[in-house]
Amino acid sequence: MQNLFSQLAVRRNLKISAGFRPWRFKDRPPVEPEVAAFCTAPPEGWTVLATVDTLTIAAPPPGNEYAAVTGADGMRSVCTATGLGGDMRIICDSPGGGTLSVKEYTWPGWQARVNGAPAVLLEGPWLNTVVPPGKIEVILRYRPWDAPPGIALCIVGLAISVWMWRSERQNPPLDPEPLVASKEE
Repeated sequence: MQNLFSQLAVRRNLKISAGFRPWRFKDRPPVEPEVAAFCTAPPEGWTVLATVDTLTIAAPPPGNEYAAVTGADGMRSVCTATGLGGDMRIICDSPGGGTLSVKEYTWPGWQARVNGAPAVLLEGPWLNTVVPPGKIEVILRYRPWDAPPGIALCIVGLAISVWMWRSERQNPPLDPEPLVASKEE
Protein backbone atom coordinates (compact mmCIF):
# COMPACT_ATOMS: atom_id res chain seq x y z
CA MET A 1 0.00 0.00 0.00
CA GLN A 2 2.85 2.38 0.87
CA ASN A 3 4.42 1.82 -2.54
CA LEU A 4 1.11 2.56 -4.31
CA PHE A 5 0.70 5.79 -2.32
CA SER A 6 4.26 6.85 -3.17
CA GLN A 7 3.73 6.19 -6.86
CA LEU A 8 0.51 8.21 -6.91
CA ALA A 9 2.15 11.07 -5.01
CA VAL A 10 5.13 11.16 -7.39
CA ARG A 11 2.83 11.12 -10.43
CA ARG A 12 1.15 14.26 -9.09
CA ASN A 13 4.52 15.90 -8.34
CA LEU A 14 3.80 15.94 -4.62
CA LYS A 15 6.63 16.15 -2.13
CA ILE A 16 6.85 12.95 -0.13
CA SER A 17 8.88 12.21 2.95
CA ALA A 18 9.73 9.23 5.12
CA GLY A 19 6.84 9.99 7.46
CA PHE A 20 3.34 11.43 7.51
CA ARG A 21 3.16 15.05 8.69
CA PRO A 22 -0.34 16.58 8.79
CA TRP A 23 0.90 19.83 10.38
CA ARG A 24 2.82 22.90 9.26
CA PHE A 25 4.97 25.44 11.08
CA LYS A 26 3.17 28.76 11.42
CA ASP A 27 5.11 31.71 10.00
CA ARG A 28 8.02 29.49 8.89
CA PRO A 29 9.11 28.93 5.28
CA PRO A 30 9.10 25.31 4.13
CA VAL A 31 12.41 23.49 3.85
CA GLU A 32 12.99 22.88 0.15
CA PRO A 33 14.21 19.43 -0.91
CA GLU A 34 17.81 18.84 -1.90
CA VAL A 35 16.71 16.04 -4.24
CA ALA A 36 13.26 15.24 -5.66
CA ALA A 37 11.66 12.58 -7.87
CA PHE A 38 9.36 13.46 -10.79
CA CYS A 39 7.19 11.42 -13.17
CA THR A 40 7.46 14.20 -15.72
CA ALA A 41 10.42 16.39 -16.62
CA PRO A 42 11.84 18.28 -13.62
CA PRO A 43 11.36 22.05 -13.43
CA GLU A 44 13.66 24.26 -15.45
CA GLY A 45 17.07 24.72 -13.87
CA TRP A 46 17.03 21.40 -12.01
CA THR A 47 19.88 18.96 -12.66
CA VAL A 48 18.92 15.37 -13.52
CA LEU A 49 20.86 12.96 -11.29
CA ALA A 50 19.33 9.65 -12.37
CA THR A 51 16.38 8.00 -14.07
CA VAL A 52 14.78 4.97 -12.44
CA ASP A 53 12.04 3.33 -14.51
CA THR A 54 9.67 6.24 -15.16
CA LEU A 55 10.99 8.44 -12.34
CA THR A 56 13.47 11.24 -12.82
CA ILE A 57 15.61 12.09 -9.79
CA ALA A 58 16.79 15.70 -9.88
CA ALA A 59 18.49 18.36 -7.75
CA PRO A 60 17.30 21.97 -7.59
CA PRO A 61 19.41 24.88 -8.83
CA PRO A 62 22.36 26.03 -6.66
CA GLY A 63 21.42 28.08 -3.63
CA ASN A 64 19.31 25.44 -1.94
CA GLU A 65 22.11 23.73 -0.02
CA TYR A 66 21.51 22.57 3.55
CA ALA A 67 24.56 24.46 4.87
CA ALA A 68 26.51 27.16 3.05
CA VAL A 69 28.54 30.30 3.75
CA THR A 70 27.58 33.40 1.80
CA GLY A 71 30.28 36.06 1.64
CA ALA A 72 29.84 39.84 1.40
CA ASP A 73 30.54 39.55 -2.36
CA GLY A 74 27.69 37.01 -2.78
CA MET A 75 30.03 34.05 -3.32
CA ARG A 76 28.77 30.82 -1.72
CA SER A 77 30.79 28.01 -0.21
CA VAL A 78 28.88 24.77 0.37
CA CYS A 79 29.57 23.08 3.71
CA THR A 80 29.26 19.50 4.93
CA ALA A 81 27.07 18.79 7.93
CA THR A 82 26.59 15.78 10.17
CA GLY A 83 24.37 15.46 13.17
CA LEU A 84 22.59 13.31 15.66
CA GLY A 85 19.72 14.43 17.84
CA GLY A 86 20.29 18.03 18.90
CA ASP A 87 24.00 18.09 17.96
CA MET A 88 25.33 19.18 14.56
CA ARG A 89 28.85 19.57 13.22
CA ILE A 90 29.37 21.72 10.12
CA ILE A 91 32.70 21.90 8.30
CA CYS A 92 33.27 24.78 5.87
CA ASP A 93 36.15 26.11 3.82
CA SER A 94 35.24 29.65 2.88
CA PRO A 95 38.03 31.88 1.49
CA GLY A 96 36.30 35.12 2.46
CA GLY A 97 34.15 34.12 5.43
CA GLY A 98 30.64 35.48 5.75
CA THR A 99 27.32 34.22 7.07
CA LEU A 100 26.79 30.51 7.56
CA SER A 101 23.17 29.50 6.95
CA VAL A 102 21.93 26.06 8.00
CA LYS A 103 18.43 25.04 6.85
CA GLU A 104 17.18 24.20 10.33
CA TYR A 105 14.50 26.28 12.02
CA THR A 106 15.82 28.55 14.73
CA TRP A 107 14.17 28.17 18.14
CA PRO A 108 15.15 29.25 21.64
CA GLY A 109 17.63 26.71 22.95
CA TRP A 110 20.06 26.65 19.99
CA GLN A 111 23.71 27.41 20.81
CA ALA A 112 26.61 27.88 18.39
CA ARG A 113 30.39 27.55 18.62
CA VAL A 114 32.74 28.53 15.80
CA ASN A 115 36.19 26.92 16.04
CA GLY A 116 35.51 26.25 19.72
CA ALA A 117 34.50 29.82 20.64
CA PRO A 118 30.89 30.79 21.48
CA ALA A 119 29.11 32.50 18.57
CA VAL A 120 25.94 34.57 18.27
CA LEU A 121 23.04 33.20 16.23
CA LEU A 122 21.50 35.84 13.96
CA GLU A 123 17.78 36.58 13.65
CA GLY A 124 15.84 34.81 10.93
CA PRO A 125 13.97 31.58 10.26
CA TRP A 126 17.18 29.54 9.74
CA LEU A 127 20.24 29.01 11.91
CA ASN A 128 22.66 31.75 10.83
CA THR A 129 25.96 32.86 12.29
CA VAL A 130 28.97 34.89 11.14
CA VAL A 131 32.08 32.84 10.37
CA PRO A 132 35.70 33.88 9.67
CA PRO A 133 37.58 33.08 6.45
CA GLY A 134 39.32 29.74 6.02
CA LYS A 135 38.54 26.24 7.18
CA ILE A 136 36.13 26.30 10.11
CA GLU A 137 34.18 23.94 12.34
CA VAL A 138 30.79 25.04 13.64
CA ILE A 139 29.06 23.10 16.40
CA LEU A 140 25.33 23.69 16.82
CA ARG A 141 23.54 22.29 19.88
CA TYR A 142 19.83 22.33 20.64
CA ARG A 143 19.17 22.34 24.37
CA PRO A 144 15.70 23.77 25.11
CA TRP A 145 15.12 25.03 28.65
CA ASP A 146 12.06 22.82 29.18
CA ALA A 147 13.79 19.49 28.51
CA PRO A 148 15.52 19.02 31.94
CA PRO A 149 12.37 19.81 33.99
CA GLY A 150 10.35 17.53 31.68
CA ILE A 151 12.78 14.66 32.18
CA ALA A 152 12.78 15.24 35.96
CA LEU A 153 8.96 15.23 36.10
CA CYS A 154 8.87 12.05 34.02
CA ILE A 155 11.28 10.32 36.44
CA VAL A 156 9.22 11.47 39.44
CA GLY A 157 6.02 10.19 37.80
CA LEU A 158 7.62 6.82 37.05
CA ALA A 159 8.93 6.54 40.63
CA ILE A 160 5.47 7.27 42.06
CA SER A 161 3.90 4.72 39.70
CA VAL A 162 6.38 2.01 40.72
CA TRP A 163 5.92 2.85 44.41
CA MET A 164 2.11 2.62 44.10
CA TRP A 165 2.32 -0.62 42.12
CA ARG A 166 4.65 -2.24 44.68
CA SER A 167 2.55 -1.15 47.66
CA GLU A 168 -0.57 -2.53 45.94
CA ARG A 169 1.15 -5.91 45.40
CA GLN A 170 2.36 -6.09 49.02
CA ASN A 171 -1.01 -5.13 50.50
CA PRO A 172 -3.71 -6.42 48.18
CA PRO A 173 -7.22 -5.20 48.97
CA LEU A 174 -9.37 -7.54 51.07
CA ASP A 175 -12.28 -9.25 49.42
CA PRO A 176 -15.44 -7.82 50.89
CA GLU A 177 -17.64 -10.34 52.66
CA PRO A 178 -20.71 -11.21 50.68
CA LEU A 179 -23.72 -9.37 51.84
CA VAL A 180 -26.49 -11.61 53.10
CA ALA A 181 -29.93 -10.19 52.92
CA SER A 182 -32.31 -11.29 55.61
CA LYS A 183 -35.99 -11.37 55.13
CA GLU A 184 -38.02 -10.37 58.06
CA GLU A 185 -41.58 -11.40 58.26
